[in-house]
Amino acid sequence: MGRGDECPTCGAASKVCLNCRLYDINAHHQCKENNAEWVREKDRSNFCDYFIANGLTHQKDKNTETMSKLDSLFSKHPDPNSESKPKIDSLEDLFKK
Repeated sequence: MGRGDECPTCGAASKVCLNCRLYDINAHHQCKENNAEWVREKDRSNFCDYFIANGLTHQKDKNTETMSKLDSLFSKHPDPNSESKPKIDSLEDLFKK
C-alpha cells in the first residue's frame, strides 16, 4: 500500500497509523514496532515502512451507518410510512407506567 492510496469508497487516505495493525494507543509512540519513527498525525498519510493494513479502513463508515439505523429505530418521531411503527408503539406501551 502506497502513501497516496485512498479508500475507493470515501476517498480518505488509507496508509495512516489508525489503519495499521501495529497502532496501539498504549504503546510507545502509539506503535508496537519499536523501530518505527514517531508520527505526529496518526490520521494522515505517512512514509512508515512497518505499516500493516488492519482491514478496518471502513470502520468509521460502518459505525455511522449503524448509528443512523439505531437512531431511526429508536426515534421519538418515527416515519409514518414505516412498517416498524407498530413495533415502536408496542415498545412504548411496554414501558408505560
